[in-house]
Amino acid sequence: MSIPFTVYDFFGLLSTGVIWLLGIDHAFGMRWILGKQLGAGAAWLFERQLVARRLGYPSTNLFADKNKKTPRLFKHYREPLPGETTKAILKRYESLSGSKSPSEAMFIFCFNLVKERSPTTYGRLQTFLNVYGFCRNMSFAALLLSVVFVAAAVIRGVYAMLYLALISVFAAAVLFFRYIKFFRLFGREVFVSLLGLEERKST
Repeated sequence: MSIPFTVYDFFGLLSTGVIWLLGIDHAFGMRWILGKQLGAGAAWLFERQLVARRLGYPSTNLFADKNKKTPRLFKHYREPLPGETTKAILKRYESLSGSKSPSEAMFIFCFNLVKERSPTTYGRLQTFLNVYGFCRNMSFAALLLSVVFVAAAVIRGVYAMLYLALISVFAAAVLFFRYIKFFRLFGREVFVSLLGLEERKST
């Protein structure tokens, strides 16, 4: 059985549908897409299940042992900072906080310090935050859409929709890797910016 849609038709209809859904969601204040529900689901699945339990947060990966075995697929995401950069950041963090152990607490401390002392850097961090949040949520939405297509194929007997399900899974995967890319860049920017604060303070 040949699929009745082309890839162009799929993304054309998808983008049009997304615009309509966003308009209705905003007009009637349903807050499903623009609100917290979609983001909460994406955060639970990707950040709490995949990232926290499997891949690790950037606050840990950036300071990890470079010889640590990492799946090739996620090698870039888990790549640590250069050794000299790591030492400089930890030294600066220790001088400010009295602690020197890389952790989520270190990330929170550094983020708040950058927010307080460097509005320009903080604005850049907000851009990273928005981009990785968008990619995460859209990846989750594409994953849900693939389930819808599979269900429709089984219930309606239109098995050509399985091709659309595969396309949706592919889109979800691409968006997921964009999400973790910008998630890593967000964490890296927080820690590396700490060295910039030190330089500006000493001049």
